[in-house]
Amino acid sequence: DADKVRKVLLIDGALNAKIVGQPATAIAEMAGVKVPADTKVLIGEGLGKVSYDDAFAHEKLSPTLGMFRADNFEDAVAQAVTMVEIGGIGHTSGLYTNQDVNADRIRYFGDKMKTARI
Repeated sequence: DADKVRKVLLIDGALNAKIVGQPATAIAEMAGVKVPADTKVLIGEGLGKVSYDDAFAHEKLSPTLGMFRADNFEDAVAQAVTMVEIGGIGHTSGLYTNQDVNADRIRYFGDKMKTARI
């Protein structure tokens, strides 16, 4: 079903205006995917690493999220950096971690991410 949703997110490489601000159920219907009536968010797994070619790596302005797997923390940050390169620095990046145990990760993330808000 992720492939079906992926096809309605972008049209000719640009955001599909018909999905902007629409509820998850309406986007699922456009994609021909059946979801429960109370569905709030559609989550699709990316095709490997973050890349420009994957619609789930782009800004969607809708309740759709792309999920990408990483080999380790550094790989996850590298993929997040790529996503910012695709979407632009005017976005927010966040890291959910234990600040008492992972201060090194927080510094690493902050050093690598070039977004307007971290």
